[in-house]
Amino acid sequence: MKVTKLSALTMAAVATLFTGSVIAQSLTKSQVQAELQQAIQNGEMIANEDGSLLRDLYPNNYPKKATVVKSKAEVQAELQQAIKEGNIVANENGALLRDLYPNNYPKQTSAVKSRADVKKDLSIAISTGNMIGNENGDLLKNLYPGKYRS
Repeated sequence: MKVTKLSALTMAAVATLFTGSVIAQSLTKSQVQAELQQAIQNGEMIANEDGSLLRDLYPNNYPKKATVVKSKAEVQAELQQAIKEGNIVANENGALLRDLYPNNYPKQTSAVKSRADVKKDLSIAISTGNMIGNENGDLLKNLYPGKYRS
């Protein structure tokens, strides 16, 4: 029992050191300090145990996040486009007009591939290793790098 706990603790410590060194290699000290300063200025620091951010607890102490402002003409153009395509909610269930009355609106076009195109894409994916190779979603070319060309 003691050996198992010691092994688990040792593995956790080694993993932490390894992960820390990988992260440390990708950012310089000055980059980390700059990111920290930016987080402090924006209130993106965790304030308490429940994970609340300082800017959420004290919104008046931090700058407001920029919002995208659209002109009246842009909004009206988007509304007209939505009406034309039937992308307007029709009822309390959230159904769209184009779904309830499909004959009143233009058909939604989708990119449909032929069987030959799909077979060609599959052949390329098999030959390059761009196929999922395990339950974790890893690609074959990453699992067996020497077996596939780039």
